[in-house]
Amino acid sequence: MGHCDALDSIFYTSTQSPIFSHFPIDFVQTCALGGVSQAPFTGCNLAYHTGDLAESVTTNRKHILRYFGENKQLLWCDQIHSAHIADATDPNIIHSLAAGTIQADGIICASPSHIALIMVADCNPIIIYSPQDNIFALLHAGRAGVCGQILTKGVEALAQKGVDSRDMYVFIGSSIRVCCYEISPSLARQIASAFGEKYIHTRNGSTTLDLVAMLQDECNALGIDKKHLEILDSCTACDERLFSYRRASKAQAQTGRFGILASLRH
Repeated sequence: MGHCDALDSIFYTSTQSPIFSHFPIDFVQTCALGGVSQAPFTGCNLAYHTGDLAESVTTNRKHILRYFGENKQLLWCDQIHSAHIADATDPNIIHSLAAGTIQADGIICASPSHIALIMVADCNPIIIYSPQDNIFALLHAGRAGVCGQILTKGVEALAQKGVDSRDMYVFIGSSIRVCCYEISPSLARQIASAFGEKYIHTRNGSTTLDLVAMLQDECNALGIDKKHLEILDSCTACDERLFSYRRASKAQAQTGRFGILASLRH
């Protein structure tokens, strides 16, 4: 087993954020660098389901978790490209979230004793946070999740706990962007019909989809202040420091997953 440097594996943190650095929440977005996984998952793969060696994934996770300090429990989902969000404030499901056996694509967390993890390789990793209530939702939003409005469901789930959308802040991490997310003409027609043609772009004979623009408009419709929204300017397919399912597929290769991990401070 090789050496794993957690600092090499960290792509972006809440301390760098012009918004979140002021709040009592810590998060990191990892990348493909610095881990112990071997080819074709070379680097800091955080997902067991990719076919990587389980011991490599465990080592990669442990080194990243050190960023948050000791004695915090990791919570994660069996991600299925749904709009279902698991509520970690329910003590009955903590054990399943700690084992990663709940099928969901989001986690609501209000305890500083936990660290929530979402894994991606092109999909949008999203944090919705209320500093007033000190609670957050961490979401995995690919095309299915965005079209299924998992962001809206996250906001609604927090609202059911008394959180006002005007007090919510949103972070969208690295994901495949309109420059690289090619879709079929038939899928483009479906999305244009359901959500509007403005999200569909045509260039050099290819059709691409702007998921981030869809998320921005969804935030606006939900009443989230534009000043409360941060979008990391980073395309997974363009940046080889990040895992990208689309880039790997074009090369007929497998790929790992990077992630966003978030935790409230004690």
